[in-house]
Amino acid sequence: MLAHFIADFPLQTDKIFALKSKYSWGVIVHGSIAGILGFVFAARYLKYPDIVGYLFLLWATHIIIDRVKLILNKRMGKENVYLFLSDQVIHLFLIFSVCQTPNAKLPLPLNIPIIGKLCNSDLFVQYLIGYIIVTYVVMILIFSLKSTFKKPASIPGVKKKLFEFTERGLITTFVILGGIFYWLILICAVPRFVLSFKKDPTFEFYDVVLSLVLTLPVGFILKII
Repeated sequence: MLAHFIADFPLQTDKIFALKSKYSWGVIVHGSIAGILGFVFAARYLKYPDIVGYLFLLWATHIIIDRVKLILNKRMGKENVYLFLSDQVIHLFLIFSVCQTPNAKLPLPLNIPIIGKLCNSDLFVQYLIGYIIVTYVVMILIFSLKSTFKKPASIPGVKKKLFEFTERGLITTFVILGGIFYWLILICAVPRFVLSFKKDPTFEFYDVVLSLVLTLPVGFILKII
C-alpha cells in the first residue's frame, strides 16, 4: 500500500502527469513506476510465485484503471472528484485483497540497518502514508473538487505547494501531539485565511477551509492508531 501512495502521488510529478495525459502510452510509464516500486517493497516475498503473479496483476490493472479514468475525464472535459475517489478505492481494494493471501501475511522482517527497522514498523508506514495523504492526496482532492463543481482549478506551483504542504504537515503534527498544540493549529491556518480575505488570487477562502476539513480527520486517525 505504501508503494501505491508513493508512486501515485510524490512520484507522479507534473511531468509524469502531463505525459500520461498527452500520450496514450504515458500511462504505461506511470503504471510501471508503481509496478516496479511494488516489486521493490515486496522483495522479501518474491520467492513465492503467487506473490510475483499478483504483483504483475497489480501492475497491469494499475495501467488499465488509470487509462480508463483518463478517458472518462477527457470525455467530461474536467477532472472529476468521483472518478478520482473511485480510482483510489479500486487500487486500494486490489492491494488489500492481495495482502490477504496466505503468503503475503507471513512475517518476513527486512534485515537492513535503519531501513529495515523503519519498514518493519507498522506505525512508521502508517504515519508516512498519513503525511502523504495530507500533502499530496489532499492537494489533488481539492483540485478535483474545484474542477467538478466548476471552480477555477489548477495544481499549485512549487512555492505554493511547499507552503500548503508545510501548513498541512504542521497541522497534522499538532493534532497528533494534542493538548496545548491544538492552539497552534489556528496559528498555522491564519496566514492563508488573511491572504484569502485580502483577495490574493493565489489563496482562496474555500481552499483554506477544504484544506482544514480534509487534514484534521487524518491527524486524529494517526493520533489514535
